[in-house]
Amino acid sequence: MESREGYEVRFIDADGVAIVWEVPEAHLDIDAATATGLRAKPRPATFEIRQIGDHARSLPLSLNF
Repeated sequence: MESREGYEVRFIDADGVAIVWEVPEAHLDIDAATATGLRAKPRPATFEIRQIGDHARSLPLSLNF
């Protein structure tokens, strides 16, 4: 049986609108286009990263900016 690993990423803007996506990789990379799009969103905002999968170990990481 194949194990599932990855990250769930949430960007929640000041109006409570969330952009949610999953990265089905054992590591998390945010490409330049995604980073530019996130920087263009209104502030304040919260960026949350949560490890998902069969061997998820970490607690969610929340960054407020």
